[in-house]
Amino acid sequence: MTGELSLVVKIVEIKEDGRLSTDITLFSNNQNAIKPRDLRSTHILQTRLKAEFEKISFEDYAYTVKRGDVEPRNSISNEEAGRLLLAFDVREPWSCHQIYKVFDEKYSEVFGRTAVEAWRIILLKKMVDEIESCLKHIQSVPIGRYRLSRYFVLYPISKIIEDDEVAKDWVSRPSDLLRSTEVRSAFLDAVKSLASRLCVDLRFELCVADPAPDYKAVLKSPTGVQDLEGRIRRSFEQDVARGRETMIGTHLDAV
Repeated sequence: MTGELSLVVKIVEIKEDGRLSTDITLFSNNQNAIKPRDLRSTHILQTRLKAEFEKISFEDYAYTVKRGDVEPRNSISNEEAGRLLLAFDVREPWSCHQIYKVFDEKYSEVFGRTAVEAWRIILLKKMVDEIESCLKHIQSVPIGRYRLSRYFVLYPISKIIEDDEVAKDWVSRPSDLLRSTEVRSAFLDAVKSLASRLCVDLRFELCVADPAPDYKAVLKSPTGVQDLEGRIRRSFEQDVARGRETMIGTHLDAV
């Protein structure tokens, strides 16, 4: 300890939190690593979603918006929410490893739509949880653990639901879907069954093929992902036509 030590402190006071405070934070701290997520933590879209999670209080789900937030058992970070929305709604799973896109160039497209609400994010989280339980069917530990794999599987599921009027209607009303125990159970069971099928198809596309492609290159490529998704979705649709597979909406009609 020394009494000769001096510290330089700069204090900036502004009347309201807005663009000015963001600019001050960015330009005053450019010597440190500031993530786009940190700059968006007080944005109206993030504060609204956080308030929605607190209001509905569904299964103790919580929404965290910045580093250092206390994360309860069922917490969903806005990073994860952004990736889920980017894969399912925006349909760009190949970009889900580039988190700067979620909070920068794709921010409005990801979070700024009227369909984006707490209920929808919780539904997507439950869907990806089912997908993660099926990744073992790829029978490749590296591919199963690769972050983009789960978001890729969410992509064809999104398109299959889009062509399924019953499932599409329920997904457009996530609060009704989640609050009905019977419908929620039937929907998530159907998602899990579909995800298992898609993961088996992925095994043949990425592991059994000779020569096996570079799965990381494929899952990061828009063209690679679209081609791969098209093949495995067409295979599923053909089996539906043959009576070997069932659309998600058929499971929901049975409830």
